[in-house]
Amino acid sequence: MNEYEKLRVKAKQIKEGYPKGTRLELNSMSSDEPDPIPPFTRGTVVAVDDIGTILMQWDNGRTLSLIPGKDTFRKLSDKECFEEKTQKNFERFSAAVDRDIFPAIETEKLSGENKRAYIKEIMEKLHALFVSVYGTDTVTPDHGYLEVPGIVRASGGEYFPALLGIDFGASGEHWRTCFITPHGIFEQDDEEPTMEQEQFLQSVIPYRYWYTINFHDDIHIDWNLCPDEIWEIISECKGKTFEQTGGMIL
Repeated sequence: MNEYEKLRVKAKQIKEGYPKGTRLELNSMSSDEPDPIPPFTRGTVVAVDDIGTILMQWDNGRTLSLIPGKDTFRKLSDKECFEEKTQKNFERFSAAVDRDIFPAIETEKLSGENKRAYIKEIMEKLHALFVSVYGTDTVTPDHGYLEVPGIVRASGGEYFPALLGIDFGASGEHWRTCFITPHGIFEQDDEEPTMEQEQFLQSVIPYRYWYTINFHDDIHIDWNLCPDEIWEIISECKGKTFEQTGGMIL
């Protein structure tokens, strides 16, 4: 086998091993590169040329290619790729909520005769956005921490839409609540709540919560205690009925 054939076979092997879209992390780039990509930078394979050079799109915006045998790098595992995708989706979802949904909410409609209908409208939009970003309404422990559409209910019976910060990797541990109320949109731990928001928190805590996402390992929610009206809203905003089991109050 002559040198040309050896090169062709090697290039073929590299193409098969690093198809377009493969995620790589750089360990080190050859010392003769005057402006190397920094170690631990991640990027995506664009193509492999006929001499086995790996054409890259690095996450820092650069496009410097990799030369197998001179540069050292590794493939990301399926788990690492999934975690990356989840993090990007988290950022996309949060940005879209802040850009497209929160500014359009008319908080005054969250009180009065048409409150239920407006809560349902908000929940439908939040749930549809989540599904469009993540491609599913079912999550697993591998998704880790997410913010998901939900409804909080005070012990007195009042209920409001919310975004719930849930760690699905820790059996559904609850970390954060962003309330959507007649008094505005705010978090439970905001440093400077208005007087109306403080009064709202005093009236709503302790509260229960339920969310629209399917997750069957949550030990912090008891779906048997979900009031019919909230159950109906959650089911309607999903466009179907569903079953979940859970555990305990906040």
